[in-house]
Amino acid sequence: MNKFRRNLLPIVLLIASVTAYAQSAAAELQSLKSTAPLTSIPQLPIESWHTPQGSQVLFVQNKHLPMFDLQVVFAAGSARDDGAAGLAQLTLGMLDEGAGQYDALQIAEGFDAVGAQFHKQAGRDSLAVTLRSLSSQEHSSKAVGLLSDVLGKPQLADDKLQAIKDQLTSLLIQRQESQNYRATDLLYQHAYANHPYATNSTGTRQTIESLTIADIRAFHQQAFAAGNALITLVGDLSLEQAQAIALQVSSALPSGPALSPLPAPAAFEPEIYHLEHPGSQALLLFAIPGISVHHADAPALTLANLILGGPGATSRLFDELRSQRGLTYGARSKLIQHPASGLWTFTTAVEARYRDASMALLEQLLADYAAQGPTAQEVEDAKHKLRGSYLLGSVSNQQISDILTHTGVNQLPLDSRQAFLDKVQALTLDQLKVALKKHLKLDKLVQISVGPTVEQDALPHIEPATG
Repeated sequence: MNKFRRNLLPIVLLIASVTAYAQSAAAELQSLKSTAPLTSIPQLPIESWHTPQGSQVLFVQNKHLPMFDLQVVFAAGSARDDGAAGLAQLTLGMLDEGAGQYDALQIAEGFDAVGAQFHKQAGRDSLAVTLRSLSSQEHSSKAVGLLSDVLGKPQLADDKLQAIKDQLTSLLIQRQESQNYRATDLLYQHAYANHPYATNSTGTRQTIESLTIADIRAFHQQAFAAGNALITLVGDLSLEQAQAIALQVSSALPSGPALSPLPAPAAFEPEIYHLEHPGSQALLLFAIPGISVHHADAPALTLANLILGGPGATSRLFDELRSQRGLTYGARSKLIQHPASGLWTFTTAVEARYRDASMALLEQLLADYAAQGPTAQEVEDAKHKLRGSYLLGSVSNQQISDILTHTGVNQLPLDSRQAFLDKVQALTLDQLKVALKKHLKLDKLVQISVGPTVEQDALPHIEPATG
């Protein structure tokens, strides 16, 4: 019976989470039909403090469900590998292979016994460990205690290292079979040459095999230090409970300060690359220099990007490449923003025989958008869409946790989300056009195609609309 109840807990949590999310989302959608000012969005009641050990903490109480999300983010992604590519990823993989008095199986069973969910994620800028647990004292104390051991007392045993290396090598092979990963890795190697971002987060076979348990222990001691940690808490907790949990986690971490900021990258030059890849499709990835989240033009470019290649079927790129020409199933643009730099990328996939013609078309579409800018109607529609996404993007614990992480990692003011939306809504068409001319410059354009080399054809003729 106890085993049945344990297995049932995650299912109950999922059903409750989906039900609450649907109810909240419906309420937010109804609010979009109201006559409230466009800039009016619910302000998140964020509590902020630092633990005595130096960890930054951001907390939002959300009592819709008897559960909470805890995320611990370390400024210690692959950019901190320092020439030992794969070190951050390998260290993250070793955390739950044994911690304190528990082995890997006992850790997994311990989380499962209280219905808790434990996840790990690695990126270029950071490593993150997340926990979702019921908020009752019985469940939360066991889940948080186990997480604290995983983060602060990993065994990092030498006899577990090869298995994690094998997993990382398998991930590396999978990435090499992916057009998107190959294109992205090449883009970062070019745009961030001689910068830590150029490092492949999974490393190479050679670097992975060269890493030792001593390397991992040293990285853990420095990168997982309390002063290098951001702790976010969202859910059914009182402020006192959140403070106690944050203190418990922070106290378990190695003592030490935050790592120094990464250097600013140098400017990059334009280039055209082609990578051979089997299949019938060619992936196209274009990129130009972008901006950081702190740049004064971030609101303008966010809006401009939404119009050009944002999600959904209404963007300019989707309309031209999919709706009108039928060249692709999707096309998008994205502002990739790191703490001190960024990229503006434009991506689609077409039949390999249309690769060259599609690349020329995509470049022309970007040039036209930079020269002419959007229409007044496109700007107003994008403002409404952005406000809607802000409303629907702050409903669940996970969504709010992501907002807190973005705020903390980039050291933004607690009211930055509302302030950002206010700036977007205040933008005029002329201001947006000025920002586009300033930033959407193709003199630094990097063009990458990944696919087979085949005989090239002209684009199909577009039949004029009738009726």
